[in-house]
Amino acid sequence: MAATSSAFIDPQHKLAPKDKSLLLGGFSLIRKFPRTDTISLTIIQKTYIFSIIKGKRPYKKRYDPTPMFRKNREIFARELRVIDEQGQNLGVLDKDTALKMAEERGLDLIEAVPTATPPVGRIGSYDKFRYQKEKEKKKEEQAKAQAKDDIKHVRIGLKSARNDLLIRAKQIDEFIKEGYKVEILLKLRGREKANKEWAREKLEEFLELITEDIRIMSSPKAGGTGFTVQISKN
Repeated sequence: MAATSSAFIDPQHKLAPKDKSLLLGGFSLIRKFPRTDTISLTIIQKTYIFSIIKGKRPYKKRYDPTPMFRKNREIFARELRVIDEQGQNLGVLDKDTALKMAEERGLDLIEAVPTATPPVGRIGSYDKFRYQKEKEKKKEEQAKAQAKDDIKHVRIGLKSARNDLLIRAKQIDEFIKEGYKVEILLKLRGREKANKEWAREKLEEFLELITEDIRIMSSPKAGGTGFTVQISKN
């Protein structure tokens, strides 16, 4: 007995809408097995149809934060300010001359600074140059993450009880001892935003509760949610 299309579908397996059209395309492969039972079709379904579905799904390339640099014949500029592998400035040369020099040394001509006028080209190994740029990029990201981690955030309210303010001040003392910078946010709600001078005075009074020797990095600034001030160890 010929199997129908319902035999192809495993009722316990749910396909995403984007896969249904691909599944229908896979039925053409099953037609070569006109007489088989449901169990065999399930095996064929797994070995044929879903292998096609997997193959047709677009491959999502992993994001590479390292910028790409043109090299050799990929460079569009007619002239470049060329720096050799020793770091010596060879002046402005036409691309063909610079490329010939690189080829004679068994190296690449790399467009290191494409935004300059004329672009800056370096003679050297492209793989080493790209590796160095990757290291610089990682160091920059680590420095940004470290700078972000070095700042602690403390929030207080305009109507916070004195005991709560003392707890926050003690917490800031601990942060300052550990060498962190602290950003204090005085949160204002509703009508509290209308009396900014009073809020500024309250923030200054709170700063006096901090026992550590501190330095105010920036004067209190009014923002959308209240006043902020940054402090660090003096």
